Parts: sequence; structure tokens; C-alpha cells
Amino acid sequence: KNDNNKQLESSSIFLFLMARSFNGIYRENSKGFFNSPYGWTNKIINVDNKRKVIMSFNKFFNEMNIEFYNLSYDDFLDKFEDIKNDTLFYFDPPYLNKDIKENNYNKDSFGLEQQKKLLNYINGYDNIVYSNHDLDIFKDFFIEPKFSKETVYRKNNMAPDSKSRNNDVAEILAYTNKKREL
Repeated sequence: KNDNNKQLESSSIFLFLMARSFNGIYRENSKGFFNSPYGWTNKIINVDNKRKVIMSFNKFFNEMNIEFYNLSYDDFLDKFEDIKNDTLFYFDPPYLNKDIKENNYNKDSFGLEQQKKLLNYINGYDNIVYSNHDLDIFKDFFIEPKFSKETVYRKNNMAPDSKSRNNDVAEILAYTNKKREL
């Protein structure tokens, strides 16, 4: 198979797993194998509708010159070092939880140390937006005048307990304060 066919097959399998996994969660066990529980839904997937949605996103992303990469954040940032101040970067890393045990979605967990390393990387960037749980580590990092930050609220749709899915969860949305002349 050529690389495009492998990517298409891999993407198709991933979309199927997300559609059938409990709350669309992707999680791995300690050996790196997918282990999210089945979503127990009898919904039939309308393939034509899914294809139309995917193709409309594809068209939008291409028209807006939006690109996606499957790289570690440091490889990604190194790749774009030369345009880092001319491009808007949105960082949405795995959210850090107060209970550190909840941060284990795969064998190479993206925990506190990785969060700190990412924050140090992006400190030199002029055009960033960053989101995560509203924890002190992020409030203390994103300080003025370089950054602005807001607390926003969302429903916790991924919670294992259906009662907590209705609760508002605080997130931090931080962004650089760089004014540009037009």
C-alpha cells in the first residue's frame, strides 16, 4: 500500500473507533494498545452523511490553509521555528487534572513535566492561544503584559459519571498580547 492509502485506512479506523467508543474517548493501556470501552449505542452510522461532513471540513481547512500534523510538540515546534512569529498557533494539549492519576491516557502520559516543557517552549512565541484546565500552574505562567487570560466554562461531556456531565468545568484560555499594525 502507498502512504496515502495507509493514512486513509488509519484515519478511517480511528474515526470508526471514536464513533463507537464510550464518549469518543481515546485511551491506551500500559502496552500502548487501544482500550476504550465500547459506547453501547445502537445508532447506525450514516456513511454518506459522515463523508459529506468530512469533505466540508476538508474543503474549509484547505481554503483557510489550515494544516494538521501528527508529531510530538517539540518536533512540531522545531519544524516551524522559522515562522513562529508569523503564524497563529493554538495549543490544546492533554488537559492536566488536579488528580495526577487521571492524566494517564496512554503509556507515555502527557503529565506535569511535559506541560512545563511545553510552556517553556511557547514562552518565546508571539502568536499563541492555549487552553487547559484552570489550574494555578497555568494562571501563574500566563501573566501580563505578555499574555492575557480568561476563565471560560464548559460542560464535562467526557465524565464517566452522568451526574457530573452537567457540571460546569473551568478552563483557562490564554493568548499573547501582541499588537500588529495593519
